[in-house]
Amino acid sequence: MDASVEAQSASATGSNDDLDLKICVAGVGAIGGAIAARLASTGRNVSVFARGHSLEVLRSRGIRLSDARETVEVTVSVHDRADFGVQDIVFLCVKAGALPDLVAQILPLIGPDTIVIPAVNGVPWWYFQDEGGRFDGINVDAVDPSATLRNNLSTRNLVGSVVYMAVHSLSPGVVEALAPHRIVLGELGNRQSARVELVCSLLSSAGIQAVSSPRIRDDVWTKISANLSSNPISALMDATLAEVYGAKELREIVSTMMREAILVAACYGARINADPEKLFALGSSMGNFKTSMLQDLEVGRALELDSICDAVLELAGHFDIPMPATRLVLSLLRFKMKRLQRPPQPNISNVT
Repeated sequence: MDASVEAQSASATGSNDDLDLKICVAGVGAIGGAIAARLASTGRNVSVFARGHSLEVLRSRGIRLSDARETVEVTVSVHDRADFGVQDIVFLCVKAGALPDLVAQILPLIGPDTIVIPAVNGVPWWYFQDEGGRFDGINVDAVDPSATLRNNLSTRNLVGSVVYMAVHSLSPGVVEALAPHRIVLGELGNRQSARVELVCSLLSSAGIQAVSSPRIRDDVWTKISANLSSNPISALMDATLAEVYGAKELREIVSTMMREAILVAACYGARINADPEKLFALGSSMGNFKTSMLQDLEVGRALELDSICDAVLELAGHFDIPMPATRLVLSLLRFKMKRLQRPPQPNISNVT
């Protein structure tokens, strides 16, 4: 980012002065599609990095987003190689397991001052970077087993994010949102910064409610407590959010998993920004929305068990917290996944 961009960061106005910022959205599924569409709809200089079938669809049809505000259709510059220059802002919008491969492909887009914003669920690989606590600097093996992300992305570039978008991809380039978009952004070192305010202003002016947080890990744990208690149960029971948080038969197990996550968060000094009852009410209000994990299960995609479940258990292990309810549900879900992967057996009737 050059001096002119730094000057824009300092003012963080979100005015037409920032139209020249180069913004890349890498990974254009539901979240990436929504972010790219919203930013492009306000005239920002947005490029997307995509591969496979999505690449050709996006090139020919662009992105169509239907949300609470309106339906927008935008054309964006689409690439499958990182040969379009260093960017000012890069959003990483793939699941945690796909991040190492993606980052290796897009490194030429990231300069010394590029703002890199990973939009991931669960425990992010950067959790202990610039954390300043007892475990400062250690790796989160569940989400970065070879330390590829830690070694290739400087903390200087990173801005943490927590994404609240009830969106799903109907097909490549076609995204539907069932609730307002919201993103929380924060520096890993728990400080306010002009660049975070700039990104918040950019997103807010594009119709995405964006707020800065001086303690981004508090926000990470707030969402983890919701994700851990909803996503695995949703996939295991084929249940919508309204059912996960509204069915009396599920309330005890969901509450227990939520409390287990909150206990781990407390061990790391995090303050959950919503009490369990508020999380239950918010989840129930989402209606018949399918969690991302249930959506992935239904179409045969890999589930985000590494970041939403395994990484939480890894962090719990540093304090010898057993998390029995979480382990039970995770075991049942993995068994279900194995059953779904088996070839169908012939229907043999007993004849007497």
